[in-house]
Amino acid sequence: MTALRTLTALCFSMCLQFVGSVQAQPVSELPRAEYYVARELFRVGRTLEAAEGFKAALTRSRRIGEQRWIDSIPPLVMLGECYYQQGNLALSLEQYDSALMLALANPGWINQIEIQVEQLTELEPSTKGINWFTKSRPTRTVYVPPGNQIAIDPTQAQVTPQGGVVAPVSLITQLDVTELLRTMGVALMRRWEALGPMAKHSPLADPLDALFAQPPKQQVPWVLSSWRILQGLSSLSSPVAGDARQLLRDGTLIGNQSDYYLSSLALLVLGKLDARDRNHQAAMVNFQDAALLAAYFDQWDTVSEALDHLSASASAVQRIELMEPLQRVASWANKKSSSVQVAALLGSAELSIYANESALADKSLKQAAVLLRGREVSLPRMQAHLSFLNAMHAFGQNRSTAGISSLDTALKMMRGTAASGAVLESVFQAQMTLDLLASKAITANDAEAILQDAIAEPSPTDWELHPLKTLAEITTARGPAYVRMLELAIARNAESAVLLERLDQIQRQRIYESLPLGGRLLALRTGTKSNPAELQPVERLDVESLHQRAPMLVAQLARINALVDQLRQAAMPLDERKLTAEAKKSYAELEELAANYESQLAFQSLQRRMFSRLAPPRFDLLKTQQLMSDSDLLLGLVSGSQQVFGVALTKDQVRFWTVGDSSRIQSQLAALLSTIGLVRDGKPSSPAEVTSATAAWKNHAAQLSATLFPAEVQKLVENCGRVIIAPHDHLWYVPYELLPLGGLANNGPWIVHHAVTYVPNLGSISYAFTSAPVVKDSVGIVSDFFAIDPESNQSQSQQIVQSVPNTYDIPLAQKVTVPSAAWLKLRTDQLWIAGIVDSTNGWETPVLPFGKTHQARLGSWLETPCTSPARVLLPGLQPGIGQGKMSNGNELLLPVCSLLFSGTKSAIISRWPVGGRSTSTLLQRQLEEMQFERPSNAHRRAILAQWPEQFLIAEEPALLPAGKEASALTSGFHPLFWGGYMVVGDYSSPN
Repeated sequence: MTALRTLTALCFSMCLQFVGSVQAQPVSELPRAEYYVARELFRVGRTLEAAEGFKAALTRSRRIGEQRWIDSIPPLVMLGECYYQQGNLALSLEQYDSALMLALANPGWINQIEIQVEQLTELEPSTKGINWFTKSRPTRTVYVPPGNQIAIDPTQAQVTPQGGVVAPVSLITQLDVTELLRTMGVALMRRWEALGPMAKHSPLADPLDALFAQPPKQQVPWVLSSWRILQGLSSLSSPVAGDARQLLRDGTLIGNQSDYYLSSLALLVLGKLDARDRNHQAAMVNFQDAALLAAYFDQWDTVSEALDHLSASASAVQRIELMEPLQRVASWANKKSSSVQVAALLGSAELSIYANESALADKSLKQAAVLLRGREVSLPRMQAHLSFLNAMHAFGQNRSTAGISSLDTALKMMRGTAASGAVLESVFQAQMTLDLLASKAITANDAEAILQDAIAEPSPTDWELHPLKTLAEITTARGPAYVRMLELAIARNAESAVLLERLDQIQRQRIYESLPLGGRLLALRTGTKSNPAELQPVERLDVESLHQRAPMLVAQLARINALVDQLRQAAMPLDERKLTAEAKKSYAELEELAANYESQLAFQSLQRRMFSRLAPPRFDLLKTQQLMSDSDLLLGLVSGSQQVFGVALTKDQVRFWTVGDSSRIQSQLAALLSTIGLVRDGKPSSPAEVTSATAAWKNHAAQLSATLFPAEVQKLVENCGRVIIAPHDHLWYVPYELLPLGGLANNGPWIVHHAVTYVPNLGSISYAFTSAPVVKDSVGIVSDFFAIDPESNQSQSQQIVQSVPNTYDIPLAQKVTVPSAAWLKLRTDQLWIAGIVDSTNGWETPVLPFGKTHQARLGSWLETPCTSPARVLLPGLQPGIGQGKMSNGNELLLPVCSLLFSGTKSAIISRWPVGGRSTSTLLQRQLEEMQFERPSNAHRRAILAQWPEQFLIAEEPALLPAGKEASALTSGFHPLFWGGYMVVGDYSSPN
C-alpha cells in the first residue's frame, strides 16, 4: 500500500510536469502521500495549490475521537508556510500554533517511536553538484532514516491505570519522524520572527519551554540533537532568559561529529542571530553552510531562505565576490526549485547593482521575472523583492520614472491586502497588541513595551537586513498604535519629556507616511547640502559617511548651485525670445543634472545603509525653550480615536491636557463653519447676520475654544504675543484665529490680540524662527480670482504688482512661453497665486498650468533640488472643508510640508478660497506689510486694517448667492474674508 501511494504521488507529480523526484519516503505512511505531493507543489512556488494539497492531507491524518494526532503537524506547518509566503501572517500563525498545540497535547509521542540505534549512512553530496560554497565545518553529513515504527495505533489506543498505552501489534504503522521534527522547528522559528516582542507573552511560550526542556527517553543521538535544536528555537521566544544559541550550536551535530537533516535549520537561525548583531561575516558562514546542508536533504524552502539572508548580509557589507557563487546556485536550481533559483538570482542582481555590473543585474532580474511570472506561481514576497531591486537598478541608471513605478509596486505588495493580510511583521504585531490590550489579555505595561519595540524608529540593522520591509513599515499608516502609546504613557503618569516625545511622534509619523521614501530621501538631500562641521555628532557621522560614499552627489549639487546662481543673473524666463542661447544651454544642463541628482538620491535611499531621518525634526524641549521668546506660546494638538491631547509650552513651563470627547469638537467646528456662511446647509446666514455684534458664530467659536483649551491654557493665550500651533488630523481645519480670547465671545478673536503661525509638528518649531529672506523677484500668477470680468481682475492684479517692487504679473490668459515651471521657480523669491488650487486630491495637485506637468505640481517643490520661493501666498487653496468635508487634514498638512521642507521660509495659505475684492485687498496689504514685518505680524496687521472697510457683496463670490437678497454692502470683519488664512512658518523677529 505504501509503495502504491508513493508511485501515485510520483505519477501525479509527473502529470503536473514537475521535474525531480518526489521526496516521500518509500516506507512512510504518516503523513500520507498527499502531503508529499503538496510539498512538491510548494517546491515550485505554486503556493495556492499547495495550500489546498496540505488541506487535503489534513483530512486524511489520524484522529483520536475528534482530536488530531501528531501526524497533522507537518501539513499544518506547511499550510502555514503557504500562507506565510503569500503574506498572510495571521493565517500562517494560526497553523503554526495549531501544530505546536498538537505537540503539547501529545507530549510523550517521541517515546512511543521504536527508533533503532544504528550506524547512519554518510551522504555523498558531490554527486549532486552542490559545491557553490566551501563548507566551513570539517564534518561528515549523515542520512537519518525517516520512517520509524510507531509502537501504538492512536485510533485503537487504550490507556492502562498506570498511564501506559497498549495497542494491538497488527495496527503498528510508520511515521516520518524527521519531517515531523523539521516542521516543528520551522513553526518555532516562524513564531519567533512573526511575533517578535510579543512572543514571550504568548500563552504557548511557557508550555513549549517545559515540553522541550524534558529530553526524550530515547537515547538515540540524532533524536537528542534534534530535541536540543527544538529547545533552542523555543528559547528564542521564552519569557525566561536562556542560551538559545548554545542549544542550537549543540544540536547542529550528532555526537559532535556529523551534520544531519536538522543542522540546516539550526545554522539558518544562528545566521539570523549573527546578522541581527551586525556580525555579518559569521552570519554569512552560517548561511552558506545552511544552504549547502539543506540542498543535500532537498529542503528547498530552507535553501531559498538561507540564500535570501546570505544575499542580505553580503549586500550590507558589499561582499561582491559572492555574485559568482550565487549565479552557480541559480544554474544548479534550474528545474529543481523556483524559489531557490529566484532567491539566488535576486541576490546576484543586488550585488551586481552595488558592483556597477549593469548588464549582469539586468540579466538576473529578467530571469527572475520570467520565473515569477510562471503559471500558478504565487510568491508575492519574492515578487516585491524583485520590484524593489528593479527600482534600485532603475534609479542607479537615472531612470526615475521606471524606478518610481517599480518601487510603488514593491511597497504595495509588502503592505498586503485585505485578502492576503499583513506582510509586515511589525504592523501585524502592533495591531495584535492593540487587540489583546483591548480584550485585557495582556497588561498595559506589557502592551507599552511591545509597541515601543514594534513601532520604534528603524535601526541600522533594520536598514541593513530588510530595506524594503523597513521602508514599507515607516510609510504604513500606524496612527492608532502611536496614539495608544501616548494613552498608556498618560495612564502611568509618565514624565513630561516622554509625553512630549509621544505627541511629537504621532504628528511626525503622519508626515513620514506621506513623504517620499518615508523622509529618507529628504534626509539624504539635506545631508548633501550640509557642512558636517556644523552638525551635531550623530548627524555629522551620517553626513560624513554620505560625502565619502557618494562624492558625486556633493559635486553634482555644487554644479547645480553654480548653474542656479548663473541663471538668476539672466532675464526672468517669461519670454523665451529674451533668453540668451547661453542661458538656455545652462538651463538644459541644470535640468538633466537635477534629474540625475534626484535619481541618485533615490538610489542611495534604497540601499542597505542607515541614514537618520532629519525632517521633520524631532522635538527637543531644551532647544525649543531656548528658541522661544518670553511672549511665545507653543500649542501642540493631537487627535486620538476618541480624545484630543494637548500641550502648551512657554519659555519656562509645560502643561498637558486632554479633551475627552473629540466628537464634540467636530460638531462644534461644523456649527462654527455653518454660522460664518462657509457651509450652507439649511437656511444660509446673511452677511449682515454674520457681521452683527450678536452673530451666532461668536458663541460657537467660544464653545469650541472652551472645549479645546482649559482655563489655564486660555490664560496663557491671553498673556502671549505670538501663538505657534502644531495641529494634527482634522484639527488642522480649526480656524484658531477666529476663537475668542479667554473663551468669551465678547473678548474678540485671537487675531486681535496676537499673531498666529503654524508648524507641521512640535519638533518643527524652528520654522517659526527663521531669518528673513532677501526678496529680489516676486511673481504673481493670476486667474479670474479677484473679479468675474477680466478688466476688473486685471486692474486689481496690477494694483498688487505696483505695490511690491520687482513683481511680475502673469495672467493665465496670456501665452506664456517659459520652457519649464522649474526655471521660473528657481528665479522666484516670492510667489503669489491668485487662483483656485484644489488640494483635495493630495499634494500633487497642479499649481502652475504651464511648463512640464510634473514640475508644475506642489509635490515637485519637495522633490526639486533647485531654489524654491522663500515666500509663498496661496489664498486660493481649496481643501474639502468648504463643502463641510473634514478628512484627516492631509490636504493642508502636506502642502505645508512640501513648502517648508523644500526651502520656503513662510507661506500664507487658505483653509478655504474666498476670492473677490476682499482677497485682492488683503493680499496686497500682506505683501506690503511683509516688506517690513515678519509674516505673522504682517498678516495680523493686514486683517485688522481690512475690518472697518466696506465691500460690495456682488464682488465677493464667497457670499453669493446667499447674499444676493441682502444689503449691497458688508464689512471686512466678515470672518469668511480672513478666518480661513494660515501663516505657515515665521521669522525670529521683524525685518
